[in-house]
Amino acid sequence: MESEEVTMSMSTLDVDPPPTQQDRVKSPIMKNPGYSHLHCPTELHRSCFCVRFIAEHTRMLEDSVKVKEDWKYVAMVLDRLFLWIFTLAVLAGTAGIILQAPTLYDDRVPIDKKFAEFASSTVVRCPQ
Repeated sequence: MESEEVTMSMSTLDVDPPPTQQDRVKSPIMKNPGYSHLHCPTELHRSCFCVRFIAEHTRMLEDSVKVKEDWKYVAMVLDRLFLWIFTLAVLAGTAGIILQAPTLYDDRVPIDKKFAEFASSTVVRCPQ
């Protein structure tokens, strides 16, 4: 008796409920399925639903890949733009620092030349 109940309950689990009129006519993936499944067997309806689901899923993945590729392109363009901005800022900063050196605009005689002249004029020669 108990084995019959287990067998009976297992067999009822394998059977899907028959599709209702709403399930047969409309597809949850596509708004207009293009073909009415009123006269089709249940297995064919399930197959069509699965194929449509796979097609819609693939289409959504392709759209997602396109969006990702577009964002990668935008990121590459911005990266190149910021590289040029950074390069120009570094060059301008380097030029600014070098051009601010006080020795570029100092017209005085260097101290080593000044002392060189003084040292050569005051050299005491040793007698021989």
